[in-house]
Amino acid sequence: MENSYRLAKEIFDKSKSFYDQQEKLYEMLAPLADLEALMLQEIKVEQQAYKENDASISLFIEPTQTSCGHLFNRIEIVEWLIRSSNQSCPVCHASLSLKELITV
Repeated sequence: MENSYRLAKEIFDKSKSFYDQQEKLYEMLAPLADLEALMLQEIKVEQQAYKENDASISLFIEPTQTSCGHLFNRIEIVEWLIRSSNQSCPVCHASLSLKELITV
C-alpha cells in the first residue's frame, strides 16, 4: 500500500511540475501572439487601403507580390514570414515562402 501511495504521489508531483512549466511557457509566448496579431492587423489595414484606392500602390516601399497575388511592402511581408509561426499569407492563409515573393 505504501508503494502505491509513493507512486501516486510521484505521478502527481510530476504532473504538477509539467503543468507549472506549461503555464510558464504560455506566459512567455503570449507577447509573441500579441505581436503577430498586431502585425496582421497592420497588413489588413494596408490591404484594405489598397483595395479602396488603386493609386495607393505608389505608397508602397518596394511593393512585393505573393504567389497568391496579394501585395505588401517587402519589409512587412518578410518580417511577417520570419516572425509568424506558420508560413502563410496573412490575408488568405495560402502557403508562402520568402523564395516566392516577387518585387513589382
